[in-house]
Amino acid sequence: MQRASAGGEAVGAQPVTPPATSIPAPAPSSPADPSRDVAVRDLGLVVPEATPAPFTCRPGAFCDDFENDHSSFTRWTGVVRSGGGKLETNGDSASVGRSAITLFAPDAASHVFLDYTTGGVGTTWSGAVGFALKMETAPERQLGGPELSLKTEDGPISVRVAVRPEGLVLEQLAPECGKDRCHPIAHVIAPAKVGAYYRVRIGFEVGAQKAPPYGRIETTVDDGPLVTSDLVVPLYDGGISLRAGITEGDTKRALVSLDDVSLFTR
Repeated sequence: MQRASAGGEAVGAQPVTPPATSIPAPAPSSPADPSRDVAVRDLGLVVPEATPAPFTCRPGAFCDDFENDHSSFTRWTGVVRSGGGKLETNGDSASVGRSAITLFAPDAASHVFLDYTTGGVGTTWSGAVGFALKMETAPERQLGGPELSLKTEDGPISVRVAVRPEGLVLEQLAPECGKDRCHPIAHVIAPAKVGAYYRVRIGFEVGAQKAPPYGRIETTVDDGPLVTSDLVVPLYDGGISLRAGITEGDTKRALVSLDDVSLFTR
């Protein structure tokens, strides 16, 4: 199966493999571990509480909890849709609130997402992406979810969260990049579930190199451990876009709820 990106590139789904990393994933730490708390909060990777809490946007970040101006999406660069993809608001908030958005894609040829495009990042940067995502039914093959994408000298480079029957998957995508520069990879970051929100936080520490790794990615899902893996695609020195929604339709009808989206870079 292939997906068409917003720029028209065809991208095949990557097989799921273990994280390609020389840095072992840390074991879950206790609530009394202050060093982990400081490191996590420094990247904006605050692990959500077991019960819904108010959504907090860190200073300097782009955020949308869809509580205000949700009918026109004025905070975003635009709404991108194709093949019958639809978007509307609902009352199923992932946090203490009254609103989220629902996205519908009828088939694999369709997509619908909110796009936020900003000036870009340099050769060395760090930041974080956060969102809450809920599937109403399990996908048949794969549903592409929120994605951080850069236009670079190596072509479009993306880190995307997808949903497959086996669970939530973190993908590093580079459809036009040479093998000496890019090692696209995908690995499961959470088991499959439907009817309940995944609360995802992804942190980035990125630096330019001639070959991978180009830094690291740190991921938390719900109240799970902080998992570290190598960044094996050159996600630097380019214009940056956050695509929040269904970036690739599944082979069957898909209905998704999305809430509490954030992007921070420095």
